[in-house]
Amino acid sequence: MTRTVTIPKPDLTAHEITILRRYLTESHLFSGREWRELRQVIDKLASCEVQFGAHRYHFAQFYRVFINGTYAYPFLTKLADLSDIEQEGLKLQARVARQIWEWLRLNGIQPGLAPHAEYLVAFCLYRWGAFTRGHV
Repeated sequence: MTRTVTIPKPDLTAHEITILRRYLTESHLFSGREWRELRQVIDKLASCEVQFGAHRYHFAQFYRVFINGTYAYPFLTKLADLSDIEQEGLKLQARVARQIWEWLRLNGIQPGLAPHAEYLVAFCLYRWGAFTRGHV
């Protein structure tokens, strides 16, 4: 069931918006400088708000409740069962990131569907990657 999603446009510069959009499409080409810039933008987005159904969340709260709260423990459990954490862990990380993307999409948080959704998508996927890198 899709909930109503409202994301006010964050107060970002044109360059910060470009960094976020590039992160979603070509982060594999990022330089060290671009990764540092992205982290600063993500930190800035943490206090932005999303109206999700009847509730309002800061992006950081939304991530904790819906992403970390749903995917972290099962990820860690599966990770502990892997025979080669380095090799298989990256595949698991990517598989769960695709599940997160699908959950966001199914809940109306998709660029083109909800205005400014790309900011919350980028925030959630970046935070997921940062969490998993600490374990893989």
